[in-house]
Amino acid sequence: MKKFLLSFLFLFFSACSFKPDVVEEPTAHSLHINEAKVKTDSYKSKKSLQILSIQSPFYLKTNKIYYRQGSVFGKYAKHVFSDSPVNFLEAKLKRYFENSKLFSAVMLANTSANVDYLLELDLESFEKLYKEEGKVYVESRVNFSLIEAKSNKILEQRVVIFEHRIGPPDNIEQTIITFNNVLNKMAAYIATHLEEVIKNLE
Repeated sequence: MKKFLLSFLFLFFSACSFKPDVVEEPTAHSLHINEAKVKTDSYKSKKSLQILSIQSPFYLKTNKIYYRQGSVFGKYAKHVFSDSPVNFLEAKLKRYFENSKLFSAVMLANTSANVDYLLELDLESFEKLYKEEGKVYVESRVNFSLIEAKSNKILEQRVVIFEHRIGPPDNIEQTIITFNNVLNKMAAYIATHLEEVIKNLE
């Protein structure tokens, strides 16, 4: 009985001494709009705009940071975005249009209000890209259309590729900075191009 009790106590305290492995949460990185570069002297339209839900591949609706190297398509294990690229682009575009005051009102897809224009976007890629000779880039491709809400007529449609080199050095800090630069370029280009389209229409 004593041997059994000693064996039991040994196993009990041994089990208590084993600690479960600590799983580290990945570091979350936010992307932000460059307020200083928002064009505030843009054309002022009296029309309203609704940004429709952005279409994209599934991976751009997650907060994972993806890279492409040859035939390999992978994601970072220890680093993520604080939100999905789709949500970042939607929020940044809305903020950009509101700050520039190009439209009288800017609404998202969840509104039922009547609007004059619809902005339809398809974010086709937003990823880190390894190219020849060790050069590394962030590349994004977006297809956007401006639609007249009442007639459902496409007024403008364009596909644009944005590419910006990372570093050197190629590290996570430079990678996030470059993703942020590409996001800002994308929002600025879409807003500036639509301004020219709206001016010609009105």
